[in-house]
Amino acid sequence: MSEESRRPSKVERNRDLASPPDTLHATRETWNDFERRVSGFALLLEPCPLDAARLQTGNSLKDNGLKMFDALERVLKGLKPVSRGPLPNVKQFLDDAKEGFIYVSLGSNVKWEKLPNNTLEAFVDGFSTLPYKIVWKLNPDLLPEKYKNILALQWFPQQSILAHPNIKLFIYQGGHQSTEEALYYGIPLIGFPIIWDQTYQVRNIVRLGIGVHLQIDTLSKETVKATIHEVISNTSYKDQMQRWRKIFKDAPYDSLQNAVRWIEYVLRQNGTPFLRNNLCDDPWYQRYDWDIIGFLAIVLFIVFLISIWVLLLILRCKMLKITCKMFIVLSLWFLLANKITNAGRILVIIPTPLYSHQIVFQSLCLALNRRGHELIVTTPQLIKDSTLNTNYTEIKLPGFHSLVKQYKEQIPQLLLIDLFKRGWMLTHQFSTQIFDNPKFKKLYHSNSNEKFDAVILELLGYPSLSIMSYRFNAPLIGIISVGIHNYHRYVFGSPIYPSHLSNWEINTLTEENPSIWQRLWNFIETWRLVHYWINDFVPLEQELVKKYLGNDVPHIVDIMKNMSLLLVNENRVLTYPRPEQSNAVFFNGIHIQKTPPSLPKDLGQFLDNAMEGFIYVSLGTSTTCHTLPKETLRNFIEVFSKLPYKIVWKFDCDELPGKLDNAFISKWFLQQSVLAHPNIKLFIYQGGAQSTDEAVHYAVPILGIPIMFEQENRVRRLVSLGGAISIKLNELTQKRLNNAIHQILNDKSYKEKMIRLSSLTKDQPYNSIENVIWWIEFVMRHKEANHLRFSDSDKPWYQRYDMDIIALLAIALFIMKCVIALTIIQIIRFILNNTVLSRY
Repeated sequence: MSEESRRPSKVERNRDLASPPDTLHATRETWNDFERRVSGFALLLEPCPLDAARLQTGNSLKDNGLKMFDALERVLKGLKPVSRGPLPNVKQFLDDAKEGFIYVSLGSNVKWEKLPNNTLEAFVDGFSTLPYKIVWKLNPDLLPEKYKNILALQWFPQQSILAHPNIKLFIYQGGHQSTEEALYYGIPLIGFPIIWDQTYQVRNIVRLGIGVHLQIDTLSKETVKATIHEVISNTSYKDQMQRWRKIFKDAPYDSLQNAVRWIEYVLRQNGTPFLRNNLCDDPWYQRYDWDIIGFLAIVLFIVFLISIWVLLLILRCKMLKITCKMFIVLSLWFLLANKITNAGRILVIIPTPLYSHQIVFQSLCLALNRRGHELIVTTPQLIKDSTLNTNYTEIKLPGFHSLVKQYKEQIPQLLLIDLFKRGWMLTHQFSTQIFDNPKFKKLYHSNSNEKFDAVILELLGYPSLSIMSYRFNAPLIGIISVGIHNYHRYVFGSPIYPSHLSNWEINTLTEENPSIWQRLWNFIETWRLVHYWINDFVPLEQELVKKYLGNDVPHIVDIMKNMSLLLVNENRVLTYPRPEQSNAVFFNGIHIQKTPPSLPKDLGQFLDNAMEGFIYVSLGTSTTCHTLPKETLRNFIEVFSKLPYKIVWKFDCDELPGKLDNAFISKWFLQQSVLAHPNIKLFIYQGGAQSTDEAVHYAVPILGIPIMFEQENRVRRLVSLGGAISIKLNELTQKRLNNAIHQILNDKSYKEKMIRLSSLTKDQPYNSIENVIWWIEFVMRHKEANHLRFSDSDKPWYQRYDMDIIALLAIALFIMKCVIALTIIQIIRFILNNTVLSRY
């Protein structure tokens, strides 16, 4: 049996991660499988401000320098760093440097005597005429003579040197830890890179304005002196270094403790395969759809050649009528294809009139208010709490009930992509009414003197409202309650994977190991939807902005690209891991109450008396008794009536269409209180984000009946983790429903897997809501967080994945193969012709 045939599928591996440790080794596994399972986490020693922002996988942890903090603690406490032998009176030399001193070190791997002959000479000649003292990590024997202003030794306690108040400048080779230490102490830099990643590090310090690149190929006495003079005399380098030093030291937790915490987390969970990106199982050419892009490039190239051929036929007046029609069709096709805790003041805009969305936003707003921040919250669902701080102001938006009702009624009839398009048109109407709202208009009016430290905007289809960040000159913070969408990824520069298991924005979900034709269709559907958002929906929103704020405004996509932070309500354990942009902060369960409120007396007695247990049924707020198919409703009633369990059913009509003696019916329940009850056996739901968090938190097995949008994908993930069964709404029959209920209730593994998942999601290094608030305050403290922004968002879409390069190579290979094939054919013809002639 081959290694590939022995390898478990992604679904099997996903099930394993929800299993207790002793069940993970039931069968013999290959080395690759073992490596995938146990190598679940990576610690990255990387100071984020100094590294260009890029994508992060779910199982990587960036760290700001563990080595530095250990040594730093010794220095700050007055302990002497470990010495490598007796040192001269270095301190006296530094204290006497009235004009300041320059520290020079090329690290431990670069030897001055191995550099080109003129290198040492250029530095010595340049240093000897300076008014500053020089502290040089150098073998003193290499100096041609003794210099009064130069102290050369083979080793220095570097952090003690950098911490000295008289230091003016650090000349170094671009070493990683030296960069961190210079940043920590706020010392301007001159980078003299020699090997490996040092040029990259120095390029970053130049980009941030905290240093200058001194190049070895243009080195001379004059360039050394001029570069030193530039950095010391130009105060902008010191100012920028102080700014980035402040950002670097502004961390939500202790770096070392956080790394140790995650190592212990991996040990507790016996590995973290659930954080591993499934893309690592795909062939290299499928990870970015290179085969699809190459195939499409060749197809387009062939169509182009056919078009040229047809055009030539037209010019020769042959097949005029037929070719004219073909030319018109092809021309139209091409035209269409080318379209292919200092308190701050915060403006919060959360327009979506759905309770499941608002409950998350309200929890965050209340927590910010408790921290002392003043909030102006624009929302369709007011909290109406008289005990709220006076610094909490709500602007009531219309509930758009008729529009939302019409949209809900269309859900069963429309494909997902059409639902997206209708949904965006709906949010466009919401945005129009928000701009027209008198109280809101008073805020953004040109004569308004309102000022805000941040603007928090819900990102579920309201790009026009991002203009408020520009209007108030405040950093923009996005928040979304159901995960990042592909059009968000397009704007932020994150990769879009049409055939990854995480992609639910297609009419048919991607299955395990899809064929190339399935992947081709996924590619077309995914990019067609992104194309519609960019080329059809965004222009409507841009016109809306111009209507209310004038023509002299930036493009809303450019504003969104510069978003400081993206807050995402998503549990990384319960989703398919994938790389995301570095300015995304994930949170989950912030709406879950530590102690759920008491149940109403009648419901409490009903549940307490459920000796066999009870089943809780809720299909959310978007699915109503009017939109649920009548046949489906009858199937529910028939199956429930025969069960020995009691039924608690969130049903928004006044009465059921059939008799159900064992049921408690209500239009609304305290859901968390119901899920927390010890007698609950099963939760039947539609796959909502917040309901999923609550079910996992209380370890309640799930029967998912997804209705719309991302619900099917969320339920599918829970099925792969072993905590749920899924039934599609259009496939629900009495037999399937009854079998699914009994399978979950009779098989203890579903409950055990949910207990395991609950443990995983609760095992966090910090409080989720406190972490979100810290990052919001971080943005307000520093006025932005552009160092977290992924620079690829500025590139054209085809360059982000090298689509133009892949297309060019695909066409070149296609032409080369055609030429080779034609050459072989000509050779064969030549041989055959010669053979025939030789016979005569």
